Amino acid sequence: MTSTSSPSFDHPSSPLPPHFHDNLRQLVSSAFSVIDQTPPPTLREILTAYRTKGDGDREMLLAMLNAKASEDQNIILTLCTTSVLLL
Repeated sequence: MTSTSSPSFDHPSSPLPPHFHDNLRQLVSSAFSVIDQTPPPTLREILTAYRTKGDGDREMLLAMLNAKASEDQNIILTLCTTSVLLL
């Protein structure tokens, strides 16, 4: 995991309300935490693990693939939401 320092948003002469800077700081911090997350296993990694340890368990493979699809969808939604909020 890489550590990234957040930019400073303290502008005493800013015409924006003080809570705006707190909200922006929280949003940027959240965006950095999403970016710094380790990626989920790839489909290739899942299939390799299944091939070596799955013992032909079809239900386990389907459960892993469904979990992978849900996780990918969650990542996409999080990134889209974050990008919309940052724009």
